[in-house]
Amino acid sequence: MTDLPMPRKQQRCYLRRVIVNWQKKTVKVHLHGEQHGFINRKRIEIITLNIVPDMTEQEAVRVAAFMSPCAWIISLFSPMSQYKNGWNEPLDERLQAALTDPSRISISLS
Repeated sequence: MTDLPMPRKQQRCYLRRVIVNWQKKTVKVHLHGEQHGFINRKRIEIITLNIVPDMTEQEAVRVAAFMSPCAWIISLFSPMSQYKNGWNEPLDERLQAALTDPSRISISLS
């Protein structure tokens, strides 16, 4: 297997908050943000991932953003800037193992 490139995204969303819930074999990542466009909306995505050995919180958030149908953007001075390292780089083989079925993404718009 080789590095997996970033899939094409349909919308741009600004990341405002992240919640990571570790479970026994999976991790649920909640991405909270704003979707900008003709009408600005709040967007929440809950993405379930498989846990891989030595996975960090930053890697879990990065894989969740990779799976998301949105292009999540982190502004330079945002509190979320801790996740910016490697944000748009392809996923390596180790992190590809965390990918799950895209139907395990729950999206809420308001």
